[in-house]
Amino acid sequence: MSFLTTYYPKKITFERKGENVILRPPDYKDWKSWSSLKEKNKRYLKPWEPTWPPNELERSSFVKRVRYFEKLALDDNAYSFLIFEKNNNNLIGEININNVQRGVVQSCSIGYWICETKMGKGLMSESIKLIKEFIFDESVSSRCFLRYFMNGVPPVPRTTDPPLPNLVFLVLWLCM
Repeated sequence: MSFLTTYYPKKITFERKGENVILRPPDYKDWKSWSSLKEKNKRYLKPWEPTWPPNELERSSFVKRVRYFEKLALDDNAYSFLIFEKNNNNLIGEININNVQRGVVQSCSIGYWICETKMGKGLMSESIKLIKEFIFDESVSSRCFLRYFMNGVPPVPRTTDPPLPNLVFLVLWLCM
């Protein structure tokens, strides 16, 4: 019954390479490494992520997620990238461009996570720089909002890798 499955005629293949990281859209083949990394970092990521549904790490959920982000990218509403270490091609996190707005506003927001073992090594800072280049080079937006909060309060950085001070962004702190 393949006629019932969603088919998107154009595959999003944006890839960005930095000195230490590679960003590329998720693919179905990434499920095992993605789910394994998320499972290993579940406790660490819990304060920042919504409650996971019971099937969050199953292949079917990941496939739906990949298809969903492919559709959003095709519609120019959002872009998802997995973050890989360049030297060994290991998955270490994810960064997403969300809420792409066109017209007069021309804005978007960025959400990201990185595994606990890679915190403080400058890899997320580099990833954010690459995403910023993508946003402005690909004319995704002329304004970008980086949201980073926990329980309504911006967290105190636990490492020496604060990504914000070295990057030119308009930062929107949300208090909910």
